[in-house]
Amino acid sequence: MTVTEPSAPQRAGSLQPVELAQASVMAALCAATAIIAVVVPFAAGVSLLGTVPMGLLAYRYRLRVLIAATVAGALIAFLIAGMGGFMTVVNCAYIGGLTGTVKRRGRGLPTVFGAALVAGALFGVVTVTALAILVRLRHLMFDSVTANINGLAALIARIPDMEPAAERLKHDFAGALHYWPYLFFGSSVLSIVMVTFIGWWALSRVMARLLGIPDVHKLESSTDTGPIAPVPAQLRNVRFRYPKADHEALGPVSLSVEPDEHLAVTGANGSGKTTLM
Repeated sequence: MTVTEPSAPQRAGSLQPVELAQASVMAALCAATAIIAVVVPFAAGVSLLGTVPMGLLAYRYRLRVLIAATVAGALIAFLIAGMGGFMTVVNCAYIGGLTGTVKRRGRGLPTVFGAALVAGALFGVVTVTALAILVRLRHLMFDSVTANINGLAALIARIPDMEPAAERLKHDFAGALHYWPYLFFGSSVLSIVMVTFIGWWALSRVMARLLGIPDVHKLESSTDTGPIAPVPAQLRNVRFRYPKADHEALGPVSLSVEPDEHLAVTGANGSGKTTLM
């Protein structure tokens, strides 16, 4: 058995078996939480759980492992829950990846704040560029945001002596829309920074408990360069029963294994897969 530590030397090249296995499992966990958060009403908070597997990947493995898990998880969530699930996985990967990387490098909140500003600025540039090119989307966004502000103003107007403040809110927002690139860029930066801080606050406490648990596995590639044996191999009606057992754990099973052949051992629980291996 081996224990993977964050200080272990980073390998170059393609993903190793242990990295592929970890990426696939963590992608499935993140996709499952994202799907639940999108599909189940009032379960949006469940999406925070998806940051945990991504954070562990970023802490223990290379960046390409996190990217592989993000792509796989986002595709699964998109196929089942649509664009909402896709963006939820991407958001979990961003928060988890940032937190895990910062933890691995021994940095703290200032680094998180700087990274959040950079990410928010990039997101703001993408948002403003998209709205500048897609005119219909821009008008739709303006109408949607204006409706939200009008609803908030109507709610404020119900408070005694707050009608002037409600009217001022609508008037000021209508004026701010004339400078919409600055408005949407600033709101993008602010939203990314807030989401990052909330995710850091929640995930860092969870990871503080999980990072003490070693990553023990048996998936490292063998360093043995000798011939693979015993192949070719053939089994005919093989049975196996553990000592003092009243039934057979395996069999009868028949199979043949040829050189350079890839096999998948499948079956129900208790069918003897582990015994055969």
